[in-house]
Amino acid sequence: MAKENPPKIFRDPVHGFIQVDRNTLLKVIDTREFQRLRRIRQLGFTPFTYHGGEHTRFAHSLGVFHLFTKVAERLEQLGEPLDGNAIMVGSLAALLHDVGHGPFSHALETIITPREHTDWTVDAIISEESSINKVLREMDQNLPTKVASVIQGSFENATVVHAISSQFDVDRMDYLLRDSLATGTSYGNFDLDRVLIALQMHNDQLAFGDKYLAEQFIFARYFAYWQIYLHKTTRGIESLMKSVWKRARHLYLENQLEFVPTTIKPFLGEGTITFRDYFNVDDTDVIFALKCWSNSNDKILKDLSSRLIQRQLFKCLDVSSSGRLDISEIAKNILETAGYEESDYYFLVDRSSNVPYDYYTALEEEEKPPIWVYDNQIQKFEEISKTSSPIRSIASQRSTTTRVYLPDSDCVTKLKQILLGKGA
Repeated sequence: MAKENPPKIFRDPVHGFIQVDRNTLLKVIDTREFQRLRRIRQLGFTPFTYHGGEHTRFAHSLGVFHLFTKVAERLEQLGEPLDGNAIMVGSLAALLHDVGHGPFSHALETIITPREHTDWTVDAIISEESSINKVLREMDQNLPTKVASVIQGSFENATVVHAISSQFDVDRMDYLLRDSLATGTSYGNFDLDRVLIALQMHNDQLAFGDKYLAEQFIFARYFAYWQIYLHKTTRGIESLMKSVWKRARHLYLENQLEFVPTTIKPFLGEGTITFRDYFNVDDTDVIFALKCWSNSNDKILKDLSSRLIQRQLFKCLDVSSSGRLDISEIAKNILETAGYEESDYYFLVDRSSNVPYDYYTALEEEEKPPIWVYDNQIQKFEEISKTSSPIRSIASQRSTTTRVYLPDSDCVTKLKQILLGKGA
């Protein structure tokens, strides 16, 4: 009797051992497009802020897949099992949900191409140029369309869609814990084991079995966003990278960019970016370009690129409370006086915004469903803000911070003095 092929085991720092079926999922993992995720940092430029945050989209994708299997096991315990088709499609969608991310993840999204990573993810699944598509079609000709429909939110089983993408899903569960662990912080931590044990189902959605677990999860996300994802240093580096790209593109279009890596060239011009172009580029290509541009003959590109490579970052000033409408004009005058040519490249602005938790009206719930929690006292499900005073106090309250970044401390000091009325 033939011996069954044992599952492939991945040892994960967050979830321990992750088992993957060799006959289906491992074939997808071994594709060129998925292996590329090993060279895409999960947190973009966050390692410049928290040096441990070097983990990749590859690790996160495995984690999301693993959590989806745990959710499927819990649904079976609840007597609401997913059928075999839903489990297969959901597992693949969980594994592939981020395969379309570009270099440094969100940091360069819509900068190197106007399309978002979800658009490229769908392409990676349904395009006949994709090795992922080939593997899926070998299993079932209709499988690529089904998996893509989960990403697009139109799959026939709503539970699968919400489990992977909603306000409480396996994607958020994994990245909060993984990113907190890697950065050495505790901002995104919550009790995953307890959440899974107490998990409930309501309206085809995952629901919390305890309001305190829901509160912990929502506040974990809130603190993680401000302390990790929207950290002032990280956002400043991202803004600096955008300025580098802006200068490199300008020089390229003027035929003045002396060195252009082959893989980077399609993203500096004005032509169409092909499937092959996009899935050939990763973090290493951008880093190589920055190293080369740090020796550029162009003074501005050389300076900006060198600052990134050597971590000589711009200085930050929070202007959220300033009522001045002419900050841009003031800052550019300061920069020009200080000798910074073409001040547009040296005046960087970042507006960070986050909503801790959104609840929606009945008409909107189909598109963006709220978070549900089972209330043991009244023995029914309630939308979390109705049963939790702390969540009610922050629900739909958008927090926004506006920061400007200038190349040195003297420029920031002069701008601050003028805004305080001491140097006008």
